Amino acid sequence: MEMGDDNALTIEVTTKCNLRCKNCFALADLPRKLDMDYEIAKSIVREGREVGYQVLHLTGGEPTLWPYFFDLIYYSLQIGYRKIQFNTNGIPLSEEFCNRLKEYREMVDMSISINGTKELHEEVRRHGTYQRAIKGLENALKYQLNIEIFTTIGKSLLNELPNYANMLFTDYPNIQGLTLIQFHRVENDFYDVKEELLTPRDFVKLVKQISLLNLYGYRISFLYNPYAFLVGKILKLPCIPKSKERISTTNLVVLNNLKITGNHSSRKEYKNYQEGVLKEIIESTSIKNSEVCMKCKFSSFCQENEIYNPAPEDLDFESTPFCQRLLNMLI
Repeated sequence: MEMGDDNALTIEVTTKCNLRCKNCFALADLPRKLDMDYEIAKSIVREGREVGYQVLHLTGGEPTLWPYFFDLIYYSLQIGYRKIQFNTNGIPLSEEFCNRLKEYREMVDMSISINGTKELHEEVRRHGTYQRAIKGLENALKYQLNIEIFTTIGKSLLNELPNYANMLFTDYPNIQGLTLIQFHRVENDFYDVKEELLTPRDFVKLVKQISLLNLYGYRISFLYNPYAFLVGKILKLPCIPKSKERISTTNLVVLNNLKITGNHSSRKEYKNYQEGVLKEIIESTSIKNSEVCMKCKFSSFCQENEIYNPAPEDLDFESTPFCQRLLNMLI
């Protein structure tokens, strides 16, 4: 059975990176930086295709630094994947790299991480990184590659978001869109980012901004945040796109250490990778309400809107889930 385009198999091909960003969940619990063996990566890709995946997502670390990056793209397309996605900080996107990638441009989508204004970006990613990321973006656009901008949204960017969005879509109108990732923490995170975490009230303000910006004609969405659409529905706000939950029964992530999770930032593991295990996980995992949701007064309302899990606790690690506090404020 073929899976749809909203289901992707993700492989963390390397944990090596040329930056050390404050908001990077991949830094947590990372004793060594390693590359995945190419033959193992091929085995995962091959099995993924056999169970029906048509979309492959390569992540890291910085996946473009993996020595077999282009080899795996070529192999994956040869065995039937229709789309390859990868994320990058933009710095490795030289003209030579982009020229090489343009051969696959109809089948490859990339997301470039930019953290807002130059000041905010370099606060997170260090001095000098903003212009290098912008240069990578310009190189990719020059070769007509498919580009989405991924931006982590926290308190610092909240008030600057309209100006930031205007800059992006004015200066780079050929980007596919801007995707926002709500700032969150992970267990054993390397940097303390709690001052950037959005409160439920901040989140409502953000959703209202996105509604207005999208009405204006921009293309802004949320990554793995179904509560944005829910807020829009409750407040009758237009132009808030739907978004899947972070954990899905068919979006699997094989980490560099071969542990399999439902999301790259998740510490919940299914099993370790070995041949045949992807099919086993997909067939044995079903959608069901979590115990936290079953005890929540908003459980039926969330199920009606295809939400079966509480907002991830890493949004702020408060005792009452973020989603429950959000809905208490609105309903």
